[in-house]
Amino acid sequence: MSGTRSILKPEIIVWLSLIVITILVSVFAVKNLVGSLYYITWKDSPQKADDSVSVLEEKTAKLIPSNSNSFYELGRHYRKIAYTAVSDEERTMGFNLAEKYLIKAILLQPGNSYYLSEYARVAGGMGDIDRAIKYFEISVSLSKTDAVIHSLYASWSLNNAKKIFRIEDLDFLVMMYKNPEEVVPFYEERLIGGIMVKMFISIAEREWGEALRLGIRKSRSTYRNLGDLYLMTFRPDKAIENYKKSGDSIRLINSYFVEQDFDNVFNLVKNLIETNNRVFWSRWDEIRKLLNKAAVFDLGGYEAYYWLGKGYYQQYMFEEAIENLEKATTLKPGHVDGHFFLAKSYEAVKKTDMAIKEYTEVLKIKPGHKEATVQLGNAIKSKL
Repeated sequence: MSGTRSILKPEIIVWLSLIVITILVSVFAVKNLVGSLYYITWKDSPQKADDSVSVLEEKTAKLIPSNSNSFYELGRHYRKIAYTAVSDEERTMGFNLAEKYLIKAILLQPGNSYYLSEYARVAGGMGDIDRAIKYFEISVSLSKTDAVIHSLYASWSLNNAKKIFRIEDLDFLVMMYKNPEEVVPFYEERLIGGIMVKMFISIAEREWGEALRLGIRKSRSTYRNLGDLYLMTFRPDKAIENYKKSGDSIRLINSYFVEQDFDNVFNLVKNLIETNNRVFWSRWDEIRKLLNKAAVFDLGGYEAYYWLGKGYYQQYMFEEAIENLEKATTLKPGHVDGHFFLAKSYEAVKKTDMAIKEYTEVLKIKPGHKEATVQLGNAIKSKL
């Protein structure tokens, strides 16, 4: 025989080829559909818990390896894990995973500014500040009209500056505002990853300026960041304006403090203590330190001691309450509430005679005070 005759007819080969192609396309479509469903489920999850992240990692990223958003979200997740890590090992693992997934996302979409900004944040977290700045600069150059991209760069830069300029620390703030000519140059020239702090402040000012010009959405965090920048750069009036909008009472109080505006300091402290809310309980240590410092600056003033006393009373720290309320009533003998809470504090530590004396003093200053009348009667009965 001159040759081997084909077993399959040409039309059969065509049909088989079409069947194979159809199967491959169907498999691809199903994988994309299932992977997309997993991704949508993850996106809709209010809590990005570890189990839902593992679904994104094990399902979507593997089923649709071309879905750059999956890798981006994984990178963001592990970057957040790294920033909140307790141990160095967990932190290193988080950053390494974040870097791995973000590189995959960037390879799929090299021009995506959000991917590049997230990668820059990871590089910064890993201590490579030069690489972080490089990728942030690329990111903002690619998205010059995107206010969010500018705000991400601005916030990152400001947070680096705050590692040195500890504006949440009232002691540091007071020192900075008291001796700016000495303090500022010293701290501005400190290095973070080989970069001077004044460079971070300059970037933060430039990028927040761009973000505001482009109409960045004003959230509480935006106002708080702007307040921090203004306070750091000796514009306390503008800091106050933004802290009011952010709802951050402690930062607002600190800003009034450096301006020596004690009327507003005590009005805000009064509101925090009298509402007895979550901020009071979670940030009492900061409030206490602020009032102790106010007592030093506001010489002769009774209010710092009174609010310290009342704050300690609400914290059930009665001995400390007594110590401060005694100072307050010595400085202002006619302070009704000072004597009243001093009496209640004495009662709490079983010093009934002293409590009776203070309730009596309340009634001398304000005859007919209902609570003092009742409490005095109860205290006298307890002595019988």
